[in-house]
Amino acid sequence: MVPVRSPWKYFFRWIIDQGSKRNSVSREMVWLTYPVIDFLKNYLRKDMRVFEYGGGGSTLFFAKRVAELVTVEHDKDWFQKLSLILIDKNLLHWRGRFISAESNHTSGSSADPLLYLSSDAQSKEFRFENYAKAIEDYTDGYFDLVLVDGRARPSCLYHSISKVKIGGILILDNSERVHYHEKMDDLIEKNFEVLVDGMAPVPFGEWFSCTTVWRKIR
Repeated sequence: MVPVRSPWKYFFRWIIDQGSKRNSVSREMVWLTYPVIDFLKNYLRKDMRVFEYGGGGSTLFFAKRVAELVTVEHDKDWFQKLSLILIDKNLLHWRGRFISAESNHTSGSSADPLLYLSSDAQSKEFRFENYAKAIEDYTDGYFDLVLVDGRARPSCLYHSISKVKIGGILILDNSERVHYHEKMDDLIEKNFEVLVDGMAPVPFGEWFSCTTVWRKIR
């Protein structure tokens, strides 16, 4: 495992990224912790296939580094804006999919991956089943990397596990929120090893968070 070093290592980068005009899209950067950003810059190759839940700066970051990128996004207005940015930059190998949420008529914990619920306060009236299941269009082991950083993350994580190839990478952002992964911990432990983990600063924000990177071993 790559340990997260002292936060002071990232202090000057963090200060620079606090500028009012800086954000993940303008910087074309994944909005994850600095240790994971550094890991990805070294890990990604031009022949890789990547799937991400939630589009943004990560979409631009990946699209310039890999052969195939699939993004699912639940916000229609943001999806349209992001699509125009990708077209303007001539990143045409990107496949973006807008998948709207469904009305929610169930109750239960957002930690249950089979309920397709989000813990986000603005999403309490919705389910994200079609969104989470979008990755099922691909064969098992298809992707070199899957990033879970959108809505209904327990459900997205659940459907992503089989789609990562052996030796490939699964990433969960904000993994300090235990309900995102607690129902899958046993399955993940059996099939993955931790590469990067731990609380660290995040660019364009004044907070620390945890982004966990696993490598699939079986």
